Amino acid sequence: MAYNVTMDAKLLTVTPLVTADSLTTAVEASAWIRDLLAAGVNFHPDDDFSDYVLTNALGVSQGAAFAPAEAHRLNLALERAHELFQAAGDDIYEAARAWHEATPPRPAAGAPRA
Repeated sequence: MAYNVTMDAKLLTVTPLVTADSLTTAVEASAWIRDLLAAGVNFHPDDDFSDYVLTNALGVSQGAAFAPAEAHRLNLALERAHELFQAAGDDIYEAARAWHEATPPRPAAGAPRA
C-alpha cells in the first residue's frame, strides 16, 4: 500500500490514514516509513511527529508540519513500527539509515524537518 503525504493549509496529512492498528507487519511498517522518506519527511525513528516543522527554501521554519491530532496518530503508528521491527528481529535504526541513503534528496522548500 502506498502512503501519500499531502499539504493542506501548511499542515501535512499522511493518507491513507495510518494507525497503530493498521500496521500489522514489519514489512508494512517499513513500506510506510519508506513512503514518508520519499515524500520528503526527514524521518528518524526517535523523532516525535509533533516536532516536525515545514521549512521554506531558505530553511526558515514555517511552523508545525502536522496538526496535533495527526502527529499523535503518527506517533502511535511509529510506536507500533518499533514493536513490529523488534518482534521480527530487525533493527529499525539500521533500516532507517539504509532508507535515508537510498532515498534521493528532495528540494528543501516545504520539506518537514524534525
